[in-house]
Amino acid sequence: MDHKGGSWLVYDQNALMFFLNGAQDYHVPQSHYRKSRGLILIELFTGAPIQSLWDNIDLKDVEPFAIIYFHKLENFIEYMWDGENKFAKEYDPLENQL
Repeated sequence: MDHKGGSWLVYDQNALMFFLNGAQDYHVPQSHYRKSRGLILIELFTGAPIQSLWDNIDLKDVEPFAIIYFHKLENFIEYMWDGENKFAKEYDPLENQL
């Protein structure tokens, strides 16, 4: 279930994923989107390989967002949707990041 007007965070014993509104640039919100961004986060946090899920998820008519994903200090990845394109950037999990 998804509730409007909040932040999204999902985690288990192996991974943590949280959601940030918006992407790289400001966007003008539309009055209606096909799917809530919070539901996208839940879909990506199924235990399946996240990169495969990201590559195949349909984000058409979903408001822009960024997701930060940590997995047992093995992966630290930022996934971003700008309303037209998907991006993924991997970071070193042992380095400080801002």
